[in-house]
Amino acid sequence: MTRIIPTGCMEIIDHGRLEAYLGSCVGVVLWDRKAKIGGLMHILLPEPISEIPEADRFYYATEGLPVFIDRMTENTSNARNIEATIAGGALLGQVSGTDLELNIGGRISDICMGILKLKGISIKRVEVGGFLPTVLTLDVPSGTTTIKPVLKTTEDGLTGTVNPPTAKDITNAIEKMRPIPQIAIKVINMLSDGVYNPTEIADEIKKEQTLAARVLRLCNSSYIGLMRKVSSIEEALLYLGSKTILQVALTAISMDMFSGAPGGGYSLCKGGMYEHALGTARLAERLADLSTMSRPDIAYTAGLLHDIGKVVLDQYIATMRPLFYRDIISTGKDSTSIEKELLGIDHTEVGELLGKTWGIPDILVECVKWHHEPSRSRINKGLVHTVYLADLIMNKYRPDLEVDYVDTIPLKEALDQLGFDVSQLPEMIDLVRNIY
Repeated sequence: MTRIIPTGCMEIIDHGRLEAYLGSCVGVVLWDRKAKIGGLMHILLPEPISEIPEADRFYYATEGLPVFIDRMTENTSNARNIEATIAGGALLGQVSGTDLELNIGGRISDICMGILKLKGISIKRVEVGGFLPTVLTLDVPSGTTTIKPVLKTTEDGLTGTVNPPTAKDITNAIEKMRPIPQIAIKVINMLSDGVYNPTEIADEIKKEQTLAARVLRLCNSSYIGLMRKVSSIEEALLYLGSKTILQVALTAISMDMFSGAPGGGYSLCKGGMYEHALGTARLAERLADLSTMSRPDIAYTAGLLHDIGKVVLDQYIATMRPLFYRDIISTGKDSTSIEKELLGIDHTEVGELLGKTWGIPDILVECVKWHHEPSRSRINKGLVHTVYLADLIMNKYRPDLEVDYVDTIPLKEALDQLGFDVSQLPEMIDLVRNIY
C-alpha cells in the first residue's frame, strides 16, 4: 500500500510505501535500518515568515524536521541507525537571464542537512535542484528510496506517429463540449461587474437542483469553514454574503466543467485539472488582496477559468502524454510551446476561442489567453500578472495535480507589475498551505 504525503505533512510507518510529489518543495526520508521503520516529510519553506499554529510546523524545515527526527528516534535506541535521503527543491528557474535571487529549495536542503548532521544522522543521498517535479518514494521494509520524474517517459505512446488535430478537429471538439450553463455566464458577469442581486442569485441557483446541492455541499465543507451547517441557499446567503455565494456557485460549475474532460491527459490524479484551477483561483484572490492591483473576486474568477482550454485538448494530450512530458524535460520550454509544436495550437488559444464562444467578459478572456505570457496582455495587466504568478506557484509547489510547466522568465516583470519584491516570494508561497 502506498501513502501519498502532501505538502506540510509527515508520516512514519513500519510497512508499506511512502511517496511525495516534489516540485520546489523538498522531501526528507528517514529510514532506520535496524528497526525497519521509515518516514517521509514534505517541506514547503525553510522557516516560518510569521507565527504559525503547531499543526502547521511540518511545512517548515526549521520547525518540523527536529520533531520528525525526535519521533523517529522514539522507536529506536540509536539515531546513528537512521539514514536520510533529501530530494526535490526544483529551482524556480532564471529571471531575465540571471539566477533567481531566492533559491528556496536549496535553502531548505541546507537547513535539513545541518539539522541531520547535528542529530548524528547519516545522509545517504541528496538530489536537490533541476527544473522539473520528481517523485520521492520509500519502500519501508527494504529501505529502498527512489527519486524519479513525476511522469515516466517510457510509457506506451512515446514512440510512433503523432497526429495533431486539425483546425476543424478543434472546432468540432469545442462544439461538442457541453454548453456552459447560462447561470454561469450570469454569475461571471455579476462578479466582473461587482453588482450582486441576492434575490436573483438565490432564484437562479435554485433553478438548477444539482447546482444548488453542490453549492450547499461546498458551503458546508472545509472549503468555506462555516461554524454551523446551512440547509438552504437563502441561509447560505445570509451567513456568507452575495459575493461568496457567487464564487461558490462558479466553483461548483467549474468542477462539472473540468470533470467533463476525457481524462488521462493533463491530470496526474483524479480531478487534477480542477484542483489546480481551484488552487490557482484561491491563490490569485489572495495575491490580488496583497497587491491591490486588481479586485480579489475577479482574480478568483480568472484563476478558475485560466485553463479552460485544457478541457478541449485533454483528449489529444492523453494520446501522447509521455512524449509531451519528455519534450518539456528535454527542452525546458513552457508547456504552451510544446503544445504548439505537437498539436499546432496551445491551451491558451483554445481557451480564448471557448471564452469568446461562451460570451465571457473580455477582461477574463485576456487572462485565459495571456496567463503564460502576461506581458502581452492589453487589458488590466495587473490581473493577468496575478493569475500568471498564482499559476506559477501552483505549478511549482503542487506538481502532483497536472502535467504542465510554466516559464519563469516573466516572473521578475510580474513581481514588479504587482509591486512585489523577490524577498516577498516566501510570503506568497506560504499562502499555499491555506489554499484547500
